[in-house]
Amino acid sequence: SLLDGARAAGNPDVHVRMSPLERGKRLGPLDLPCHEEIESSSLKFLTTQPVGWDFAQAVSRFNANVSYSGLLHATTQEHLFAENKEKLISAGISSLISKEGDQESIPLLELEQQFHALRRLVASKAGFSCFTTLPGFREKVGWKVAKALKRNDDGISHAAIDMLCALMEPMHQDYDLRQEQLNKSSLLSSEKFLDGLLDMWTGLVVRQAGALVVAGVLDFLTFSLCSPYSETTDGKQFDTLLEKVAGRGRTLFRLFQHPSMTIVKGAGLIMKAIIEEGEEEIGARMQQLALAEGALPQHLLTALYTQSADGRFLTNRQLSRHLVGLWTTSTAPTMELMKRILPAGLLTFLESEDTVPNDDIDRLNTRDNLKLAMEADKKDSNAVLLAAGKGLATAKVAALATAELVTEKTYVYTDQAKKIAEK
Repeated sequence: SLLDGARAAGNPDVHVRMSPLERGKRLGPLDLPCHEEIESSSLKFLTTQPVGWDFAQAVSRFNANVSYSGLLHATTQEHLFAENKEKLISAGISSLISKEGDQESIPLLELEQQFHALRRLVASKAGFSCFTTLPGFREKVGWKVAKALKRNDDGISHAAIDMLCALMEPMHQDYDLRQEQLNKSSLLSSEKFLDGLLDMWTGLVVRQAGALVVAGVLDFLTFSLCSPYSETTDGKQFDTLLEKVAGRGRTLFRLFQHPSMTIVKGAGLIMKAIIEEGEEEIGARMQQLALAEGALPQHLLTALYTQSADGRFLTNRQLSRHLVGLWTTSTAPTMELMKRILPAGLLTFLESEDTVPNDDIDRLNTRDNLKLAMEADKKDSNAVLLAAGKGLATAKVAALATAELVTEKTYVYTDQAKKIAEK
């Protein structure tokens, strides 16, 4: 909850580490971002280490000097002798996957540093697209994450899953929905990997341990299954993953008792997707489990009596209201329970067909994919128009020069013809 609250307050750089930050390696104060030259040098040192450095030291210095939310100077500037940032990022990723060492014996702190460095690189637009364009990157990341999860260390698992989430959902501005779709298709293509991830998640929930890892897996599932992020998920992969998660329904209901609001919200979003997008039998089963696990009275209390100015509480209230509506639809046992809880007059009032007053904003659907697609198409059209405009300007200059030349020659030839006629 502390991590989610800090990020919701506008601090995207906050994260959890297994060891304190080595402040002696940072070339600047912590409350200010590093200069562009420091970022570029730290990125270059991943590829070519200075004398006396090993690769682990280069990675730790990169993490100390680059923000967790990604490189601040990740695009090539339009001026003479500008560095090609995209090429530097691609080279840095290639170095990380080629010099990673033995993933089964490497020290845990070094492995965590590698995941944090990858997370910083893929948070940029160039690094995000490298997942499908850079040869060998996708396979290396798959093996790296699989071996990391087998080490059964919560810190390593959290770092690995957080890096995967950065590949699922772009962390940069002006992103491409098509690239997001390609990344998701690659990450969700292995059913064996998904089964292993969900089994690990189930074990942690049952043991009531690893809250950060549980929250990370919920984020991964949210980016795959929940609207509006699910609109870029392949239909077949969506159905397969939804069925796997629905088969672990009781595990999901356990999370409604978790003390962290972040985890309760993630579980509620996934439950909403299961009922709305799943088969009718799956929805009916979730309605029965809502009664059996005692989730309905808890969310009814949240939906009716939450009063707060905190956006996180209001988001959970909106989600609880939606879930109560889904769990009570066409369910006789649930309506019997409602009759025992609520006065008959209030239940009759709830049957009203009047329009519900819309006095609040939608806090769940925070991204408009159609608007993003239209803006991207507009930018592409503007680029075409700009190129056409430059072509027309060049043609205009050439036409003027041609006209001047023709006029000059015509005048010369006309003067000569006049003199011949006079002779």
